[in-house]
Amino acid sequence: MDNSSKLTGELLYIVPEERAINYLWENNARKIPKNVQIVSIEDAIENKECFFDKSNIELNTIWVKHPYNQKYIDLIQSEENIIQSKLDAFGIIVKDLGVKEFETTYATEVISEREISVNGEIGYKVVNANAEFKITNNDTKTAKYHRHEKFSGNFTEDSYLKAIERAKRFGLNDDRDIAYLLEVRNPTDNNLLTSRYVTFELTEEINKKIDIAFSLSSLNLFKISSKYNETLKTKKTITIKSNLIF
Repeated sequence: MDNSSKLTGELLYIVPEERAINYLWENNARKIPKNVQIVSIEDAIENKECFFDKSNIELNTIWVKHPYNQKYIDLIQSEENIIQSKLDAFGIIVKDLGVKEFETTYATEVISEREISVNGEIGYKVVNANAEFKITNNDTKTAKYHRHEKFSGNFTEDSYLKAIERAKRFGLNDDRDIAYLLEVRNPTDNNLLTSRYVTFELTEEINKKIDIAFSLSSLNLFKISSKYNETLKTKKTITIKSNLIF
């Protein structure tokens, strides 16, 4: 993203130009989360290169900063896009680490609904107590996304260094799973990892952004598009399974 951009928030809410100024004098304005930026439609269009989908910049829409390419993506599209972007980056990195076969699935399940307590804090009402069991036992037929790839398995010290560089470029060098793979596939080690099966969640990473947007909507300061109603209401668990053979 261009460093000269006026857009800096982790979450953007787009409003008319006049509203981007006059909301500051309302009582609830001080309750807006610090990582939320209220942006006029004019400023958003002026900085359209910062948006993942330039054609969809509209009033009363919510955008979140993509963690891997730092562009803004519509809140509704963010879940699927962020997950698949992470899996794409993960696949490229393990390819450089000499993977021969890479298979992954992910599934989502609604586990609760967001609500505002009397003291103004976000609470959760459980709507599916069995969600964890359903997802844990999900297979490729019930998964929301499934990919299965095979590679030649070529692995050199240069490709290992390339994997490290890619992890930094994708912003995944601090990711626990990536850091672990970089450690156990180090070509200077005499005992390299040959296969790995792991299940992990992206629940917190995705839901944290939606919690922020829900807090904003609960202030009743702005007219937020009704297309976000379902996304803002529901909290999901997101489970990913991956199987690697080197």
